Amino acid sequence: MFELMFCQLSDGTFDIEEVKKLDIYKFKKYSDETQNFLLNKFNEVIKRKDLYVNKLDKDDVLKLLVLVLSLNEEIVRLVDNFDFVDRVPKIVIYLNNEDTINDNMKLLIGYLHNIGIDIIIFNPSGLCNISNVINSERFNSTRLQNINYKSNYKSLIRSNTKQSVFSKLFK
Repeated sequence: MFELMFCQLSDGTFDIEEVKKLDIYKFKKYSDETQNFLLNKFNEVIKRKDLYVNKLDKDDVLKLLVLVLSLNEEIVRLVDNFDFVDRVPKIVIYLNNEDTINDNMKLLIGYLHNIGIDIIIFNPSGLCNISNVINSERFNSTRLQNINYKSNYKSLIRSNTKQSVFSKLFK
């Protein structure tokens, strides 16, 4: 993370060509267009004043850059195959039981939102307060009628699969 500070420009953004030279940079196999898109969107996010509740401090900016540079390969591929007109990529997050999303991941979700990815978070316990990091005007939130603190994705899928098999047999 220390070497990232040497890529920072006087306006707080980062020189994307210098970032690309770093050992931790792993997007070289993608087109220049995809690489530039990912890094330019990062610079755009850190300049925005309306995305996050609080202004990002230097540590937050560096944490976010490290998170962006270590994005999951599947997410990078979503961006690489991004079709701005036809199909918007989507990420679905399901929080089991009373799981929450830590603040670093909330920062990353803000970045992914800024890219244009639709993000759906299913949180049956209602305990994930994303609005303490991301400005509530930047997302839609729907509160469930019934809160379930013990909801588990795998058991939910199993029960829905079993019901659909039986419902087909007895129709």
